[in-house]
Amino acid sequence: MIIVLSMYFYTCIIFFLTIQITPTTEMTTPYPYATVRPRRTNCSAPAIEQFPRPLMGPESRKHGGLIIHILAAIYTFLGLAIVCDDYFVSSLDRICEGNGIQETIEQQQQQQQQQQHSMAPRQPEYYKAKEPDPNEVSPLVMPTDGSKWTMFTWGLVYPIHFMCRATMPDCRQEKWRSWYPFTFCISMIWISFYSYIMVWMITIIGSTLGIPDTVMGLTFVAAGVSVPDALSSLAVIKEGLGDMAVSNAVGSNVFDILVCLGLPWFIQTAMIQPGSHVNVTSRGLTYSTVSLLSTVIFLVLATHLNGWKLDRRYGVVLMVWYLIFIVFASLYELNVFGEMNPPVCASQF
Repeated sequence: MIIVLSMYFYTCIIFFLTIQITPTTEMTTPYPYATVRPRRTNCSAPAIEQFPRPLMGPESRKHGGLIIHILAAIYTFLGLAIVCDDYFVSSLDRICEGNGIQETIEQQQQQQQQQQHSMAPRQPEYYKAKEPDPNEVSPLVMPTDGSKWTMFTWGLVYPIHFMCRATMPDCRQEKWRSWYPFTFCISMIWISFYSYIMVWMITIIGSTLGIPDTVMGLTFVAAGVSVPDALSSLAVIKEGLGDMAVSNAVGSNVFDILVCLGLPWFIQTAMIQPGSHVNVTSRGLTYSTVSLLSTVIFLVLATHLNGWKLDRRYGVVLMVWYLIFIVFASLYELNVFGEMNPPVCASQF
């Protein structure tokens, strides 16, 4: 029933926006200041031109060179996962300890246990920082009794582990426990590095395959750069902390919209080129904004109808809602419901 209502809701939004939005060929009011990438009349500037020129040209990528970019995107995804899981999340654990958050949580847990009746249902435990495993083997040590696949995977991620160990102390270990601020800062730099390379590779892949930049941004890029948020939520979900996971999801979206968009635009228009502006050519932004608002409303309603608890059924409903959103948003960006977005301009990149 929820899925049927969701599809009906999205259909109404698309019909409304199709009527309200004017064609993209309409001339816009000129700005008094120039911009680095001026708006083009009959097409939109390709996102691939915002990155350095690829080492391979379009024809080389179409004749097999695209495989290298796909492998590079997958490898940077592995780098993101390793940095987030082993260093970023661990530094957050130590930050909680350093600020006394864990002690406060433990006191609250003890008070709840004293107040609750002995026959009352067991409450989920509060999140505690991971303690280092004394039997854990360093990822830099070659396995001696592993299979060929184990040796292959070890060698594949060895450069990632080596660079991480060379630049960041493992604050899970007792001797490096007080170095968590340094680990946190350096892990953010590594996350930025891997995210940039991954977005660059995905942009090249989309440009080579003829997929619009907005569709790649809604799907692969959005999923790739959300790895830190997903791993952080997964860490607290395993401990039964649904509130922290939901707060992380909502807070990260607010941060992405207000800071991750506002800060780059401010740097570009106020520092790099004062007085300039940044063009947004996608008419699907209106649809995406309305859909995002509807997703927040749906999240609150679904949580309320599910008794304010997270279970398997709730997870399935949210994933189905995400698939519905991605399908309709991609179709909207592909001009299936009308000529809403101009085609991407040809590029020599």
